[in-house]
Amino acid sequence: MTTTGEKRHKWIFTPDKGIIIDLFSISSGFHMVRYFLWLCMAIVVASCSSTNSAYHNGKSDELTRARLLALFPDNPNLRALGEKIEDFYYADSSTTILPYVSIIRQFDNMSAQQFCHPTSKSKLEQALALNPTSLLVNSQLFKCAGIDKNLQQAKQYFERSQNIAMVLLSQGSGETVETAIEIREIDESYVLLELNGLAALDVEILRDGDDFVYQFHVIDIQQRKFVYRYFKNTRLLGVMLSSLAGTELSMKQVVNISMNTYLEEQHAAVLVLEARAKLDLGQYREAIKLLTPVQNKSGLAATLLAEAYIKSDQADKLPEVLELVDISAQNGLIEAKLLLAQYLHIFATTDNKLADSDLLLRQIDELTTPGHGVDLLTKKLGSYPDSVALLAKWFERAGDQQKLLRQ
Repeated sequence: MTTTGEKRHKWIFTPDKGIIIDLFSISSGFHMVRYFLWLCMAIVVASCSSTNSAYHNGKSDELTRARLLALFPDNPNLRALGEKIEDFYYADSSTTILPYVSIIRQFDNMSAQQFCHPTSKSKLEQALALNPTSLLVNSQLFKCAGIDKNLQQAKQYFERSQNIAMVLLSQGSGETVETAIEIREIDESYVLLELNGLAALDVEILRDGDDFVYQFHVIDIQQRKFVYRYFKNTRLLGVMLSSLAGTELSMKQVVNISMNTYLEEQHAAVLVLEARAKLDLGQYREAIKLLTPVQNKSGLAATLLAEAYIKSDQADKLPEVLELVDISAQNGLIEAKLLLAQYLHIFATTDNKLADSDLLLRQIDELTTPGHGVDLLTKKLGSYPDSVALLAKWFERAGDQQKLLRQ
């Protein structure tokens, strides 16, 4: 099973250089064997069969060829590559899909420096043999070829990575939930973002009816703008889980099993989803219980944890978590900047501190659109138990920000 992608890449933000990214420092993931055992017990099947999933119907090949022809009418190579990507969903789970994912997950706790060790390279090549269209593997082998100064091989892997990315991106823009890009594994989303000049700040899961998507909080490095990008991988999850179950699972079953597994493994992306719901219901202590174990793994988790502390009158617990929020805010995470602005507005006792809050709102505007910071803070203060008093204080001193609200 694929990972939710916590702490996937190392990157540093500096005022003069912006965000600098180590493109391939992947560091966390799911424990596959434990998951397989849990799944078999959860759905009460006698064995983990390797039957192929009926997630594909008889028209899939024909429809795929027609779609690829429409997308790439003058490029037979990209059409052929698109068909190979589609073929992976049809591959035998027991001999291809699950062994491939198992190899990839072995890199989850490996440092970037270890990826190109001879033993690691051998595993990457094994994975490539199982899935020649893996964007993660091709992009990593490109890096290894560069380290080995094998420029011809590096060029081949780079061109292949670009072509795979082009086909994957042809499915949608990824700018909305409705246009989420279908990936095989969450790792591919990070490579796609990086190839498009986007740096992932954090990721959370959003429910979309019976489905779910990954919402990435990202920075456009060239434009210095904050945006969201959306990906999904429930199609491959459906193939894998149905194979393991030995029977066809509905989308609802696939999503429920996936969500339960993410929760059991305490992955921040789904804990953030659950914690948001608790905060909306005023169940602050429940939200704190969910977020505390992952506050060091996710800027979003730390931000929501700080909000829960403020709303539950536990300000004494804020100093440590605010340090984590401040790091995310400096890196450009909008929700972290907004939390710090809330904190200053609620607790500030001097004009200088209130001016710092205004500065954070202007930074949000610079990363998004003019007036967005004021709008976000107004809505957020309205969610507090003492919202009337907080909003009265806010409108009393808003000054220039009030003008933005009226525009």
